[in-house]
Amino acid sequence: PLASYEYPSLPITKNRQKLISLIENNSVVIIQGATGSGKTTQVPQYILDHYNGKNTACNIVVTQPRKIGASSIARWVATQRKCTLGSLVGYQVGLEKTATEHTRLIYVTTGVLLQKLVLAKCLTEYSHIFIDEVHERSEEMDFLLLVLRKLLHSNSSYVKIILMSATINCKEFADYFGNPICGKMNPAYVFDVEGVPYAIEEFYLDDLKALFSYTATELLDPEDPQISVEMYKLSVSLIQSFDEMEGRDSSNGKEQTSSEQGSVLVFLPGIHEISYMQEALSQLFHKRLQVYPLHSSVTLEEQNGVFLPPVPGYRKVILSTNIAESSVTVPDVKYVIDFCLARRMVCDRETNYQSLRLTWASKTNCNQRRGRAGRVSKGYCYRLVTKKFWTNEIRDYMIPEMLLAPLATIVLKVKLLDMGDPRSLLSTALSPPNIGDIVRTVLQLKEMGALSAKRDDSDHDGELTFLGRVLAHLPVDPCLGKMIVLGHVFGCLDECLIIAASHSLKSFFAMPSMQQLAGHRSKLAFTRGTPSDSIGLVNAFKEWQSSKKKGQLRHPKDEFVWGKENFIQIKRIREVAELFEELKKRVSQFNMNVPESPPSLDYSSTHRQKFILQVVIAGAHYPNYFVQGEMDDNLATRELCGFNPRTTVMLRHLPPYPFLYYKQLRSLFRLC
Repeated sequence: PLASYEYPSLPITKNRQKLISLIENNSVVIIQGATGSGKTTQVPQYILDHYNGKNTACNIVVTQPRKIGASSIARWVATQRKCTLGSLVGYQVGLEKTATEHTRLIYVTTGVLLQKLVLAKCLTEYSHIFIDEVHERSEEMDFLLLVLRKLLHSNSSYVKIILMSATINCKEFADYFGNPICGKMNPAYVFDVEGVPYAIEEFYLDDLKALFSYTATELLDPEDPQISVEMYKLSVSLIQSFDEMEGRDSSNGKEQTSSEQGSVLVFLPGIHEISYMQEALSQLFHKRLQVYPLHSSVTLEEQNGVFLPPVPGYRKVILSTNIAESSVTVPDVKYVIDFCLARRMVCDRETNYQSLRLTWASKTNCNQRRGRAGRVSKGYCYRLVTKKFWTNEIRDYMIPEMLLAPLATIVLKVKLLDMGDPRSLLSTALSPPNIGDIVRTVLQLKEMGALSAKRDDSDHDGELTFLGRVLAHLPVDPCLGKMIVLGHVFGCLDECLIIAASHSLKSFFAMPSMQQLAGHRSKLAFTRGTPSDSIGLVNAFKEWQSSKKKGQLRHPKDEFVWGKENFIQIKRIREVAELFEELKKRVSQFNMNVPESPPSLDYSSTHRQKFILQVVIAGAHYPNYFVQGEMDDNLATRELCGFNPRTTVMLRHLPPYPFLYYKQLRSLFRLC
């Protein structure tokens, strides 16, 4: 029963009544509290129980930036309340929905809520909307805030909106959601949760001089974010020093408990850095370490190991990207080592082409990482930059993604909202994108055929075409959406739906850290002579489908064995299958249907079908082509000047000013 539920003792618990009162009496409330204070799990429950006590209906939605966060928090809350997941408490991530009409508290990803609101054009399906981790400032997050603000002021004034984060520029958000009263802007109410679970001590490179002999200026360059070999060695030495430090504490009379044998969480910017660090740790003698990589592309089995207690006498070391910043909480972490780096998706303004770039993280992100320690005991955070570098070079907040990323998906959603032209509506965003970027995106959507290109249309607007309307309703990148439509036209819709679903989710090809070569060989086998990842995905998916239809994978154990033999992650290929079915359902609304029984093809027809599919893929991604010419051995030998062709990359036609790109190239090839 709801009434008998006892709340855990957390820093936020003593503020329960005050928070309920604030939320009831204000349209928008901003809650700032340290990681572990109970914002995400407790405040929505306070509202749920408050309304139950009044015998009044409520419908609460809480957003999380990542799928793993929404599902794991929902499970945690359901376990706390001793209720079945999907009854009172549920979640929806992508197409995976564990909820019923009786669910009153649902955790969803930012994208799921955004899609629902764009289609509904009002907020009234919910009584309370909680937006968690608002500091992340992703493109989806900023557009969701824009939509919430617009609808709150137009047709949903009775809905309550609560923004939450451990690290947030409160004034910026409070002003954005302010209300005009008597000719003066009244900012949204900000509530600061005092207290943290346990103290966290901070250290910088200045404090670690005993562990390395280099000067900080040799290791750090504000213009060239990177991890040098010396920095890897330093972090390994630091991990080794924890045993000595804990032994010293024990000899000084401090009680040594299992919680003090803490795990280490190392924040690295990507999978390549994780692999390098993993290799460095594996070379230690008498290491007694259990090392786990935590990255969106590692296998689910490897991810699950992160949450298991270590073998007695061993220390757990987790090498993670920013996925552990907010989405995943490992409770036994005592030490955080932070290189203060991140990889961000950046869009080139001339070409609109996206690429991941290594950048210095913001203080906001680093403080979020710091909060991962000290959940069950005193924590320690080691930032591998100097105090001076931290103060002068690390920016306070990350540049919002809306200022960096392509705007095509957002512009299509703006057109679907039908609340004004893209330039006018996006100018009301928390951090409005450059007008030139909006105009360029509109022109590219016109070139793609998603917006009308009539003579009387302005450069910054256009009407949705049939293609544009289809793209706006599909939860995939516009290029993949166009490929689906072209697939319908050229008779390969089934294959294009598989490719679109596969490219929209994490790859189902398994690349275990200790069997990467075997994984690549298996992936190559599925391409069947074509140097195409996309065709490899189609063949692997169809082989899995075919084996299931024949009854060969009737038992979960058989399916698991098949996946292991073929280096395919069964959970992820099932997710692709779910998205495939969802896309099939959505395009059927536009009279695009996959044949129930595809025709049998001879060798000639199969070859022709493969060629048509390649043409469709190329047409959808115009003008991003890479054309490989014929090999001229003599020319290659002359240009390579005796260098090993296996370890040399030849770049032609570079601009004549090397200082513009020298550092980026050096950084790019550093670990090769």
